Amino acid sequence: MRSSSYSGIIAGGWGLASGLFGSLCCIGPSAAVLLGLGSSSALLGFSLDHTLALAGGAALLLAGALLAVRRARACDLRPAARWRAPALMLASFALAFGLLGVLVPALAARQEDAAADTKLALAQRQALNLPQVPAVGAAPQRRLTLSVERMSCPPCAAAIRSALKRQRTIRAFFAESDNDQVTIDYDSGQTTAKKLSAIIPAHYGVTVISDELIP
Repeated sequence: MRSSSYSGIIAGGWGLASGLFGSLCCIGPSAAVLLGLGSSSALLGFSLDHTLALAGGAALLLAGALLAVRRARACDLRPAARWRAPALMLASFALAFGLLGVLVPALAARQEDAAADTKLALAQRQALNLPQVPAVGAAPQRRLTLSVERMSCPPCAAAIRSALKRQRTIRAFFAESDNDQVTIDYDSGQTTAKKLSAIIPAHYGVTVISDELIP
């Protein structure tokens, strides 16, 4: 009985460790957003590549399952009992990854977007109270396309959207976690592509792809 309980603890711990490793792409950015540390926080840079994190977590889970099955065979357990430890590993992995890799990042992204929308609404309300200056000549609008290497998790994309929403010179933008490119339509008379690129922290891996006039 004691040996069975010990094996269950090991299996559960192995599964939790696998889920934690698989969530390393999102843990740092999620913590930064939920703690309100802003897009410049070092925690946003504490993340692995999404594919690498998932592959590492899956490899740990597979290795643990194989060891558990081998030990069960060595102990000459019944067939039904042999799969108890791997099943427990899988369940604990799903619990850890579902919480740390899916639920928490989704909550962090929603919180960041809500905070950015509130700030944007306040800025727009203040702008309505300012005296209107007639425009002499409208500057051409341009479309900046950036490659952002480390934008694979929802909190990272939400932090970038939050930073872009605060810029009044930006007319429209697109930044989503399932796409490693960010497009920004901006007023070229008030800002430049270089200044807009600098809004996104360097640890995201930002590269300018194009900067073109909008027809």
